[in-house]
Amino acid sequence: MKGISRLITISLSAVLLGSGIAVAKPHTTVHIGAIKDNTLYEDTFGNLSNGSGEHLFSGRVNLAGGGLIRRGLVAFDVAGSIPSGVIITDAALTLYMTRTSAPVSSTGIHRLLRDFGEGPSDALGQEGSGAVAVSPDATWLHASTPAPFWSTPGGDFTATPSASLPVAGVAAYVWNSAGLLSDIQFWFDRPDSNFGWIVIGDESITRTTKRFASRENFFSSRRPFLSVTYRRPDTVKIVAELDNTLYEDSTGALSNGLGDHLFVGRTSQLSNSLRRGLLRFDIASEVRPGATILEASVSMYQSKSASELETVTLHRTTAFWGEGTSDAIGAEGIGAASTPGDATWMHSQFPGIFWIAVGGDFIAAPTASLEVDSSLGVHTWQSTGLAADVQNMLDSPFDASGWMIRGNEDSAGTAKRFDSHDHDSASHHPLLIVISVGGQFPCPIVRTGDIDQNGFIGSGDIIGLVEYVFRSGPAPLPCAGNGDVNCSARVTSSDIIYMVNFVFKGGPAPCDVCSLIPETWTCE
Repeated sequence: MKGISRLITISLSAVLLGSGIAVAKPHTTVHIGAIKDNTLYEDTFGNLSNGSGEHLFSGRVNLAGGGLIRRGLVAFDVAGSIPSGVIITDAALTLYMTRTSAPVSSTGIHRLLRDFGEGPSDALGQEGSGAVAVSPDATWLHASTPAPFWSTPGGDFTATPSASLPVAGVAAYVWNSAGLLSDIQFWFDRPDSNFGWIVIGDESITRTTKRFASRENFFSSRRPFLSVTYRRPDTVKIVAELDNTLYEDSTGALSNGLGDHLFVGRTSQLSNSLRRGLLRFDIASEVRPGATILEASVSMYQSKSASELETVTLHRTTAFWGEGTSDAIGAEGIGAASTPGDATWMHSQFPGIFWIAVGGDFIAAPTASLEVDSSLGVHTWQSTGLAADVQNMLDSPFDASGWMIRGNEDSAGTAKRFDSHDHDSASHHPLLIVISVGGQFPCPIVRTGDIDQNGFIGSGDIIGLVEYVFRSGPAPLPCAGNGDVNCSARVTSSDIIYMVNFVFKGGPAPCDVCSLIPETWTCE
């Protein structure tokens, strides 16, 4: 126990020096400060604004102030603050309310339909009365002084709020809703339409004004900010697990299961017979179950061509087929004798399982199409249909029989040769690239805290965790998540302390990371 205590003491000292190791989550959250804000002060002539003031306002002032309306404006650079190609999963707007004499007031944010201006105007005192607008300030009448004007005085915005929240006393308030998330996604996809939000309080009665800190507020912690959570899509490269060629013949005697090549099109020899390639990928083992497929592409290396430009199409097969041990000689164009399990022109699996239709069972409409010239090298097929096929194969693995590859079958001498997954050069192998988001591999952690996977938790696991956190030692088995014994989504010294309390002081048992935070630890 003394040795353990000494090791823990060393570990805690390292923490004070900032040595903890944090494990990245699949989701990332960024905090985006406002790029501009302002207040629309109701007045007949559109003379008032507060572009550089420390505050912005919403609601209606009291009768002594004329019962006039105040509406805040705020905008954020969404597209410029988030990497392209990511999936936005959550968003929240935080405004700090700094002053009010009103009771609880519902405050909504509405998406603006026109851009607004922020000029150098700066109201005095509590800023509730505004200041003289200075170009390019927004006012009650102007989206930007001196032009353009709002279509409707008081701003152009969606009638339905993106989010609403009861605002009471001085505090930070957070708006979070599906509508707000939709706004963020809309601006992310269409940056030119990002004009920000207008903040509208209760305007049905007087004395409902709320004052919020602006981006120019003296206290940086009170300034408006937008929190956006996103995750990067997963990109998986899958090498073909099976491929073969169907050589047209009436007996099903030819195949090329282990050959270096596969063929499509029509030959200029052997009675101008047809060739059709077959490809299958193990999608279910490589892509997270339950994932949403965003894009998919198939790449093949053309190593020989009998013609110039030909259309080569991929068609989803509707029956499982096989790859035997047949291996054609030479250029492989004439095939080899079929072996058990081989796909042939007659058989999905030689010798006893036949296609319904000779030449293979496949969907007539192509999933993807590409004009392939005579150049040697990689050619890539990509389409929404291909992504849909991959989605279906992921969701229904028993239907994942792959694709048929067809070339020009109308004219002789149109054959093209592509390299198979048995080719000596790995860079020539057929490749499926899948871009997806979401999903989850089954969590393999049987018992959190059993760092060495020996069936029980003891001092050896504590030592192993210390070695990992502070000495760059091996990660817990089967992955780092097994060390997250307090389910904080991080592996740090706090997990070591938690383990010591459990092992030596009867403290609570390690949590079950697989059930409590499954998206954080996938243990791939």
